[in-house]
Amino acid sequence: MGPEVALEFPFLHPEVLKAALRVPLEAKVGGGFYRRMLAAAHPASAGLPSTNDPLPEGVRWRRRSQAQASALKAATDHIRSSEAAAALFTREAAARLLEPEALDPSRVKMAHVRVLHWASLFAQWHDRYRAVLADGAGDLPFD
Repeated sequence: MGPEVALEFPFLHPEVLKAALRVPLEAKVGGGFYRRMLAAAHPASAGLPSTNDPLPEGVRWRRRSQAQASALKAATDHIRSSEAAAALFTREAAARLLEPEALDPSRVKMAHVRVLHWASLFAQWHDRYRAVLADGAGDLPFD
């Protein structure tokens, strides 16, 4: 970094930034520094697996748990059970994303998983807060 690069960290205290810059790069590589910081803040969390952990020898990639059949089924079940969430999908999108035969984990793309994830979260949120939504917003569907 040179003087021509302007950095702004509006939510970072200057002393924290100075301390972070003093940590040698070697200490940060591989996640060791992060693990030590997490252990100091919350020891129980530090021992949990991380998506940044190296894979076992011989394993080149790991299937993400949100793309497993059980996770996909749970997401689509939430969406189908919520009129408000199901109404967000066109017929074509619903047929492609919400039908059981479309949920083959070997064929599902991460973009599809992301759509199912947000729609499932919306369905859960809407079900939980439907009674307190203002102006009849609890009586969706959308047009």
